[in-house]
Amino acid sequence: MSHEPVYLLRRRRRVAALIDADDLAELIEAAEDLEDLRAAEAARQEMADSGESPVPWEEVKAELGLA
Repeated sequence: MSHEPVYLLRRRRRVAALIDADDLAELIEAAEDLEDLRAAEAARQEMADSGESPVPWEEVKAELGLA
C-alpha cells in the first residue's frame, strides 16, 4: 500500500491533498507535540525573564489536595 499523497489540481496548481488517515493522525500528533514544546520553552523563557523559580511538584499536589 502506498502512502503517497494524491494532489488535487486546479489549473495545474496543487489546491488540496488526500493523505492516508494514519499518516494524518501522525502529523496531527507531531504538530501537537511541537506546540507543547513551544509552550514549554515560552514558559521557561518567561520564568527566566521574571526571575521566578519552578514550583515543586509536592507543593502543587498539596495545593490541589492530592498529597
